[in-house]
Amino acid sequence: MVHVSRLGARRRDEQGAVVLMVAAMTLLLFGIAALVVDLGQARVVRREAQAASDSSALAGANALYLGGTATPDITGAVGAAKSYAAKNYRVTEADWSGCVDPSPLPYQPTTTSCISLDNPTAPSKMRVLAPVKTVHLAFAPLLGTNSVGISAVAEASMRLGGVADCGLCIVGEGYHDFQNGDAYISGGDVSINGSVNIQNNGLVATDGIISVEGTASGPLDGYSPDPITGQEPIPDPLGSYPLPASPFGGLTLKSNPCVDGPGIYGGYNFPNGTCTLLPGLYVITGEWDFSGTSALDATSGVTLFFTCGTVGAVTPCGAPGQDGGWLDGAGNGNIQITAPASGPTKGLAIAYDRLNTSDLQLSGEGTSLYIGTIYAYSAKMRYDGNGCTKTSQALIVVHTLEFNGNPACLKSNYTLNTNVYVPPDQLHLSR
Repeated sequence: MVHVSRLGARRRDEQGAVVLMVAAMTLLLFGIAALVVDLGQARVVRREAQAASDSSALAGANALYLGGTATPDITGAVGAAKSYAAKNYRVTEADWSGCVDPSPLPYQPTTTSCISLDNPTAPSKMRVLAPVKTVHLAFAPLLGTNSVGISAVAEASMRLGGVADCGLCIVGEGYHDFQNGDAYISGGDVSINGSVNIQNNGLVATDGIISVEGTASGPLDGYSPDPITGQEPIPDPLGSYPLPASPFGGLTLKSNPCVDGPGIYGGYNFPNGTCTLLPGLYVITGEWDFSGTSALDATSGVTLFFTCGTVGAVTPCGAPGQDGGWLDGAGNGNIQITAPASGPTKGLAIAYDRLNTSDLQLSGEGTSLYIGTIYAYSAKMRYDGNGCTKTSQALIVVHTLEFNGNPACLKSNYTLNTNVYVPPDQLHLSR
């Protein structure tokens, strides 16, 4: 009789179990590895979809206002978004036609909801959902899954154009002495590069903030609200604005602006009484002098542009700065200018060539009114008398502001719709 050892039988049983466990673990590990490979492929496509949505949303939002006006180019924006999606994610027009966004923005300009805007007339946000792409999986079918749908969404937002950072923007570095002058600004901040000083009877007041790059000296109650010092310098808010340039719309040489209308002028001494200007652009290379009781009525839609050269050879002002034409409103008469409501200089009342360093003098005892932007990037705007200039609805950008009268006064209410167009900024992904 042969006897089988119980210990040997147990060992053979355990060996069989180990084989089964190894086989099971091998299948499990193979399944996990296959799933990792498939998920890795899906993750790559997901990243591509997100990059396509991001770039498409940014490109589309950026294209909304490339025309340089407040009127959005909806068709161009949609085209830019689709173009980026086609290049970066191979999205076809057929893909868009079958695309559905479950949470679009309120306005969908095309048949697909996957490209949407927050507003049909003044959009500041674009949403793009990349059409779903099906990723076929190589190994996951062993686990019962053949494919997975991949998509991604992005939203691009911007600060809408037409709003400058400041209603009064003093862009020159250095020291600005307001002395006893009063500056009242509403509808925008007061932003000052360099440092500022006021004396006991002076005042800087705004319904926004007072931002100063350097220091703000003088009595604290001369600032309302308290100034915020040590700030980053402000850039030129109109640095990209297209100033008038030769041939100035075909303007010709003229001699008497009170009679001849828009044109190219040298210096002119305005006689006592009121000079009424016809609407249009006046290009000036000399001094326009308002002394005595001379007054100006330019309320029909006028832009005064002061540049360099001579009346017979107008030239841009040279670097680093050059004295050119200038406005001397030192008399006692009223100067009233209303900027054009349409055309290439819409909203621009007074402008200096960006390198024109001549003073812009608005002073005397008279009461003046400016409706539209005053832009003198390299010039000092001076108040030398005891009058009060009311700049209703004006964006003011100057190199330096100086008060010498007591109490010289500047009152400005910045209203965007009557000023030059400021392009949108701060474009960013908001989702």
